Amino acid sequence: MVVSASADVLYVAAPDAFTDLRYYESLGVEFVTPSKTGAGGFWHELSWENADMYEADLILVDNREGNIQPADLKKTKPTWARLPAVRADRTFPWAVEERYSHAGYAPRIEQLAAALG
Repeated sequence: MVVSASADVLYVAAPDAFTDLRYYESLGVEFVTPSKTGAGGFWHELSWENADMYEADLILVDNREGNIQPADLKKTKPTWARLPAVRADRTFPWAVEERYSHAGYAPRIEQLAAALG
């Protein structure tokens, strides 16, 4: 599952809306696909009370500035702390910014492969 987190909302990414996630899918990575998305088709916006709507073995977390990161989420959001992937310490930083070369993507792909392994 791929997410972005704010104080009031957990955003679950629609993999087909992001170039890197589509590429990872073409390599065989299976992502949670939200049952619905908001305007634009990028995210399913969940209140924190419903953060456990989807189950995942690994959660990629948007690491851009302004997004709440896993350590802080674990302290402040009980529903986050109860997710199986979080309990198993299976979160991974998702760098949303585009990479414009193979050399730019290679390290991210290698890191993701290690996390999935």
